[in-house]
Amino acid sequence: MSKAVLAALENYHCGRDLICLSSILSVLNTTNVLKSLPQNMKCSDGDFMTLLNIMNDVLLVKQSVQADQFDLDRFCKAKGLDCIRHIIKQALDRYTSLEKAFQSSSTYRQEAQIRSGNWEYVAKSLLAGYSDNVFVSMKDLQEKTHQYGRYKDTIDLAVLDLQSTLVRSISEAPVSIVLARDVRYSTAVRSTAILSFIGEIKPSWIECPTVRNIKISDEELTHLHSVLPRLLHPKMRKQYPEIEKRIACITDSKRTMVDLYNSIKGRGATRETRMEAVAWIAVCKFHCKLEGGFVRDWVIGHYREPQQRANDPKSWIQYSTTPKGQRIPYMNRDIVPADLDCHLPLDRYFDIDKFRDELYKFDLTCEVIREDWRYVLLIDENAPTGPFTMDLIEPHVALTHDRIDLDVSNLSLEKDYPHEIGMRIDITQSPYSIELETIVQNIINKHFQVLRPLDTLVNDRIKKMTQRQWTQIGEPTNYIPRPYVKYNAVLVPLPPSSTLYQALLGTIKTIGTSKMTQRQWTQIGEPTNYIPRPYVKYNAVLVPLPPSSTLYQALLGTIKTIGTSVRIISIDEIKNPLLEDTYEAMKKIIARECKGNPNERKLYHGTKGDAIHGIVEDGFDDRFFSPTGAWGHGAYFADDPRKSHNYTAANSTNQTGVIFYSKVTLGKESIMNQKDNKLTSAPKGFHSVQGTVFSYREYIVYRYAQALPYLKITYTAKQK
Repeated sequence: MSKAVLAALENYHCGRDLICLSSILSVLNTTNVLKSLPQNMKCSDGDFMTLLNIMNDVLLVKQSVQADQFDLDRFCKAKGLDCIRHIIKQALDRYTSLEKAFQSSSTYRQEAQIRSGNWEYVAKSLLAGYSDNVFVSMKDLQEKTHQYGRYKDTIDLAVLDLQSTLVRSISEAPVSIVLARDVRYSTAVRSTAILSFIGEIKPSWIECPTVRNIKISDEELTHLHSVLPRLLHPKMRKQYPEIEKRIACITDSKRTMVDLYNSIKGRGATRETRMEAVAWIAVCKFHCKLEGGFVRDWVIGHYREPQQRANDPKSWIQYSTTPKGQRIPYMNRDIVPADLDCHLPLDRYFDIDKFRDELYKFDLTCEVIREDWRYVLLIDENAPTGPFTMDLIEPHVALTHDRIDLDVSNLSLEKDYPHEIGMRIDITQSPYSIELETIVQNIINKHFQVLRPLDTLVNDRIKKMTQRQWTQIGEPTNYIPRPYVKYNAVLVPLPPSSTLYQALLGTIKTIGTSKMTQRQWTQIGEPTNYIPRPYVKYNAVLVPLPPSSTLYQALLGTIKTIGTSVRIISIDEIKNPLLEDTYEAMKKIIARECKGNPNERKLYHGTKGDAIHGIVEDGFDDRFFSPTGAWGHGAYFADDPRKSHNYTAANSTNQTGVIFYSKVTLGKESIMNQKDNKLTSAPKGFHSVQGTVFSYREYIVYRYAQALPYLKITYTAKQK
């Protein structure tokens, strides 16, 4: 109860209500008192408000007369409360004591006098102290009508105390959700509890205190960051039926030993079928999840490089040395498929020795190298079909893998999903909107998209793909997972070594002699920077661009045109999912009116003061558009930062200014060589205005979602 009172004082402005309620509840051990109350004293919200109303009535009378004139006996007789007079007297004594205590407190003196009489605020305060005592009607869960299950474990069953004001007849629907002060068990065997002193709760009232008490397991956390396996669309299933056959070879736990034996030692056994059998053991017997290159190259693409296998299979094995001196085997990059990548299960112990025993049952030889975060297995080193490696990644490491480099490397397979394909990272949400069928089609066409800032590692992956004759499509994007629900946005730093970071300092360089292009793969599109979504309680996050990235260097060059004294302090990428969704929707609407071309430009916008934070959080809000601009009430942008610099001001603390590098959907532009400050929208038939009167071209949009803050550039320069 003390937590509930504190919450009422600090958060819900009903301190006096909770003090009154705690006074009477502290002297009640049973609910017999409720049975004796007149019907007109009972409240439909439940027992808490019934008791609170009694306390409010008696205090109203007591405080309206002189202390020596208050007659409790007369009050109880008038209200029909004679049978609980002794309880009310004890409650009044308790209230008087608490009132004196709060009067002496300088911190809560005023808060203790605030009364709301609103059950919602009282209930939210009680939830702060009794969050474990929330029960849900089992009828809502298609179970017994008048039983209740604890919200976090419906195995813990209860019924309402028959004296409660919320008890319903057998023919009436029960209250859906209740909060109880007491949960009593009638016997030592905890079968069914009795809920005493209860109130009706609305689902929307159950906020942070309740959510905090739900412990999310690692397994649940992984589930939240992935897309459950599903079937391909019927048209694609019909077009590529062999894909499901290969999936079943890995995920169907009903495969027989004879079938496995044929895959490993049969007349038609190959390196790939032996890899399938090892993957089946990991997935179906040890509950691992298969991901990565094998799913991409073999299960979906059915690719292999036989021309590379004429030489001695042992020559396919190469080694790298770790800082600890371990020699880690890996396959020559010309060998496709190269290896197996598996994530170990979260909900059970993995025994590497038992795994080796399963392999030895089929005469599969295995060398194990243990690293801190994974097992590396070299399998079939001396087999005539050729060796391959396998990574078994620890589950605590898998949880941190919330980024993805290539869309085609994002597929996964799980036990007993013999026809379905999953995604390790959910990239189906906007602005990425990459569906499972798109990924499968890209693999079949040997196309791939980059979903991470270009750095040394990603460039190496791209080289490997292009050397295998894959083609990159689209611009590289930076995939960032959505923030937790309580955050609106997150900021994800770009690695300084990333190519995207460098791209801000210049144009994106062609990959040219990359490993992938040497293998006759082709990059499609520009690299993108995937940034996870911010936690739910934040609207946006700022992710620093690495100074070594191409984008950083490109912007550095243009920003320095402002003057020789300019120095960039930081360039942060803005991740604000709500703004992105709204902007993408508007871009699609404009594209529909422009034959598919929304005419998106990246332009500069200078601002100052509170507007900086406002743009990051709420975007370019039309309520704050400039009303005095040369082309009316709109958001003004420029293709030259020198123009935008004129609208910034140095921060009084650190003397920095801010320019936003923004995505702007211009659509059909109305070119104007004369000012028109009466405009409140683009002319009919157009989506934006391009002003050419002054020395710098200006671009004006008039609708809320036509512009998206993309990068926040913080810099210093001499005063204008």
